Amino acid sequence: MQISRTLRSLALLALTASFCFAQVQPASSGAAQNPPPSVPDASAPAQPARGPFYLKDGDRVCFYGDSITEQRFYPVEVQTYVLTRFPHLRIRYVDAAVGGDRVTGGWAGPIDLRLRRDVFPFHPDVVTIMLGMNDAAYQPFNQKIFDTYKTGYEHIIQSLQQHLPGVRIVLLQTSPFDEGGFTGGYNAVLGKYDEFVKSLADRYHLIDVDFNTPMNQLLNQTYQTHPQLAKKLFPGFIHPGPEMEMVMAQQLLQAWGAPATVSDVALTAQGKVLQQTNTRVSGFAAAHGRLQWRQLDNALPLPMLSLHEKWPQFPKWNIFMPPQPNPTYTNPVAALVDSMSGFTHNLDQERLRVEGLTAPRYRLEVDGNFIAEFSPSQLAGGVNLARYFTPMLWQAYHVQNLVWEEMQVHFEAWHGVQTSLGGFAWVPQPLPVTTENNPAAASEVDQVVRDMGRLQETIAGEELIANQPVLHQFRLIPETAAAIATATPAQPLGLFRHQLDVGHTLYPGKASFNGINGRYRLTGSGANIWASQDAFHFAYRRLSGNFVFTAKVKLSPFGNPHRKAVLMARQSLAPDSAYADAALHGVGLTSLQYRPLQGAQTKEVQSKVNAPAYLRLQRRGDQFTMSVSNDGKNWTTSGPVTLQLPQTVYLGLGVCAHDPFDQQTAVFSHVTLRPLP
Repeated sequence: MQISRTLRSLALLALTASFCFAQVQPASSGAAQNPPPSVPDASAPAQPARGPFYLKDGDRVCFYGDSITEQRFYPVEVQTYVLTRFPHLRIRYVDAAVGGDRVTGGWAGPIDLRLRRDVFPFHPDVVTIMLGMNDAAYQPFNQKIFDTYKTGYEHIIQSLQQHLPGVRIVLLQTSPFDEGGFTGGYNAVLGKYDEFVKSLADRYHLIDVDFNTPMNQLLNQTYQTHPQLAKKLFPGFIHPGPEMEMVMAQQLLQAWGAPATVSDVALTAQGKVLQQTNTRVSGFAAAHGRLQWRQLDNALPLPMLSLHEKWPQFPKWNIFMPPQPNPTYTNPVAALVDSMSGFTHNLDQERLRVEGLTAPRYRLEVDGNFIAEFSPSQLAGGVNLARYFTPMLWQAYHVQNLVWEEMQVHFEAWHGVQTSLGGFAWVPQPLPVTTENNPAAASEVDQVVRDMGRLQETIAGEELIANQPVLHQFRLIPETAAAIATATPAQPLGLFRHQLDVGHTLYPGKASFNGINGRYRLTGSGANIWASQDAFHFAYRRLSGNFVFTAKVKLSPFGNPHRKAVLMARQSLAPDSAYADAALHGVGLTSLQYRPLQGAQTKEVQSKVNAPAYLRLQRRGDQFTMSVSNDGKNWTTSGPVTLQLPQTVYLGLGVCAHDPFDQQTAVFSHVTLRPLP
């Protein structure tokens, strides 16, 4: 009895800690220039879902399966999606998966006990089933084993239909077995099992969702393009990481008819509302180039689990550690999965479009928080606000944290207490106390499980408060009416005043200045400074007239051969701006690059000097030249080129990785800037 009382005290302590965390309110949004990454056309209009959404108000959903489902990553994302996209729906969820399970059951008990104890008491209206990874026994195809799988799977379906009249069953095909990116082997065996699952769905008129095909295609593609990142998609070959389980969530939600649209707003600079889908715009006013309005969306954006956080493979015991997003961190594995799978594009469109703007740049604020800076062309084409750290996204992350807490409490009560102390411990050694032939221990366990169940209900209630729509105040401020936006306004930058990421960058860049040694250190992502669009980190100031701009430049020794450090003058901060720069490439190439007009293709004049230590960019009227030197005394000049930039330009230092999934650093020293007559 003393052991069971101790168990009860520890469980209640965990409940108190979880309850306290569940009360945490969403954090306020801070300045964040960089959007979470997504597919290139992520701001395009979302395609409407076909037919109504599969889940209904009042549904109870049970996720049943083995350790891949037990990880709770795709169930958490599915539950978060429904809570944020349909805040009016009241739906309950339970994850009843255990590691190692087969159609016949596993360490937690034989299949009939599993269903009777872990599924039927919840009275689910919807049951998803994902089994097969363990059933095929990790060996070449064996007909006898396969026959056991077929018989056992059909028994599960018949048992569910018998005990839960009207239950809607969704069959999930297996995720891939990662064998290093090649076809065949065990994944081919799983393919035969998946074919049977599809035939079973056809025979019983059930929904069947193919996980294996899209995940295997993405896996093989990643091994070809980013082999180092591909190794992190399936740690240990069997279990998808949290990033890859987002593909599973996407496939399941799309099979259920999940709409992509969070909200869709179109405005004009003259104060007219052209469109307001799944939202209500009020108080719209336009004056002195500024726009402001109030917006009450009917939904929240969907946070992609693991995109802005690091999360372990099997976080069983992290009851005190729900997901904690970090705006300054982007997980490259999750970003790659998002880019290749179209997760954001297909499930998360919070679109804002504004026509008729005339200022060079516009600063977007929501509830007084700086969100991002956009060009008129970007806003006219539409931007997807779900890719930015807005107050709406912070609210959605709070909902996701509560979802994780709720599932974690159920996991601890059922997996850690009820199942283990019921004589089905997953650890090999026997536990000192079980409920077998011990009525007192059984009573204690029942009390603990009931207490944790009440906490789970409390957290579920918190979710239905945290997900409710909130009225937000939007402002678009032209560049001439506000200081240039910067994510780090308090940091001194020597000769320069501001910094930001120009164009689409995967990681937030950073610039710093050491006043003791006079060095500027820039770290940035970005695909390139080239063609018709740029993507790089930029530390800059506004400067009028002619100038000579000089620096000693050192790039990091490893990375893409054409990573670049530049001294640059730009017409604007738009990614397609006209510009001229003196560029040093990772391979040592130096060139005078220039884009003669906004949106035009970049041109260059290459220097004959390779890997110089010093760069110099000079302007005299419309004439720009580049000079390079190994010692800072003897210079070789390239150019001039004629470029009709405005009298006042954005002048500064820049760095790009030339690889969207990498970051690079450049150090600039001996930086001088002097005017010319």
